Amino acid sequence: MTTETATGASAPNSNLIHFQENELVNTTSEGKPVTTSLRIAGNLEKEHKNILRSIRKLECSYEFGKLNFQMTSYINDRGKEYPMYLITRNGFDLLTLGFTGKKMMEWKEKYIAAFNAMEKKPSDMHISILPAILAKIDRLEVKMDQFRINANVYDPMWSFAHKYCDVGMGHVAAKDDLYSIYLEHCQKRKVHAECKAHFFTKLYRAVETTYSSTLMIHGSSVRVVRCLGLKQNYKELLAKAGA
Repeated sequence: MTTETATGASAPNSNLIHFQENELVNTTSEGKPVTTSLRIAGNLEKEHKNILRSIRKLECSYEFGKLNFQMTSYINDRGKEYPMYLITRNGFDLLTLGFTGKKMMEWKEKYIAAFNAMEKKPSDMHISILPAILAKIDRLEVKMDQFRINANVYDPMWSFAHKYCDVGMGHVAAKDDLYSIYLEHCQKRKVHAECKAHFFTKLYRAVETTYSSTLMIHGSSVRVVRCLGLKQNYKELLAKAGA
């Protein structure tokens, strides 16, 4: 609800738009320049009920009416609430299209100038919240960076690979050996173990440089993981895991 006094001055408890006494146009909380049917009635020396009637009789489309004539209300000087419209520049142009006379033209020119000035003026509300928005974006970026770091540190597959294995382009480890050590690691720590397929899917995701391959060892074809090798002391590390 927009609250105004019957004279058109802003009431102290206005919660949508704060018009100054002689101000023709102001902006909504979304930054849209508007005037009100009450102000138009006062300035053009017409009954407000007649302006409301003219708006309701406009044969514009529903979409145009929704965009350019927003129903709200105002509080008169006796504290009673009455209907009022917030009107955009396009809505004002359509409403006053048939208004004629020298004095009417003077007011129409004033409103056009006011709309022009308001459209060129940055919204004070938007300027005031910009630092807060930028600060929030900075905080989110910091959190995302921290998340990426922690995702590596706390990911179970990453933890396993970097505890028992060496990561490097020249390393190779048999898939069966890796999975056997992983199962023993989970058993000693009494944690749930992934099935073999899920284990390697998550392992490749956690250590992105690794990939599956085939290697001939003593005449046999062995499925291996490239860029990942077992540490020499992995047995000692496994023993500590069960301590």
